[in-house]
Amino acid sequence: MWFRIHRPLADDAGGAGGGGGAGAGGGAGTKTYTEEEVAGLKASQQQLLDEVKKLKGMTKAYEGLDPEKARTALAALEDAERKKAEAQGNWQALEQQLKARHGEELGTRELRIQKLESALQRRAHSALDSELAKAGCLPQFMDLVKLEGQRFLRLKEMEEGFVEEVYDPETKTPLVADGQGRPMSVADLVTQRLKGKYPDAFQGSGSSGGGASKSAAGGGGAPKVIASTNSPEFLASVADVAAGKAKVAG
Repeated sequence: MWFRIHRPLADDAGGAGGGGGAGAGGGAGTKTYTEEEVAGLKASQQQLLDEVKKLKGMTKAYEGLDPEKARTALAALEDAERKKAEAQGNWQALEQQLKARHGEELGTRELRIQKLESALQRRAHSALDSELAKAGCLPQFMDLVKLEGQRFLRLKEMEEGFVEEVYDPETKTPLVADGQGRPMSVADLVTQRLKGKYPDAFQGSGSSGGGASKSAAGGGGAPKVIASTNSPEFLASVADVAAGKAKVAG
């Protein structure tokens, strides 16, 4: 199907007496369109109308606004958002600094606590050393007997500070020195427990009247190895250790 559309041209008014019009193919003021071209023109026209309607709807929300005031308000909003971001960044940096400082303080405090505990523990061991010397512990057995005695010592916090407490390492309960329930002291530990159980390690209390008795551990073989964590075994073999017939490992 063909459509013929007439549109006036610039020379229509001065045409040659009106007699020089188009022949069978149509005059100069007439253009012929196909059906597809007409449909395309209509679609383009509708698209333009839709775009105009959409733009009118978008601008309706801004009717009555002063453009200059709107630009000023937008700039102020952007400036406020920038300052907020900067403040947030500064706070995050400060928060990280506070966390790092707090971690350092905790580490320093923990180290100080460990040093204090170590100092108190050394004080308790010093008391054991003193009582072992008073009881006549032989020098060659001092370290072994002291190691056994340390198993029964712990620090207990009292109102006046930390004190040495003698306790049973198996039951974790305090030991008593007599039937009256008197708490066992470090001196009681040495005389009642250590000296009573290992008399050969103390002067004048062994079977020979002085010094440790000789071990019957065998001949010229390699020394037997005793685990340092096995206190009963190596304390039962202190004479062998002193004589070089046994070694403490670990």
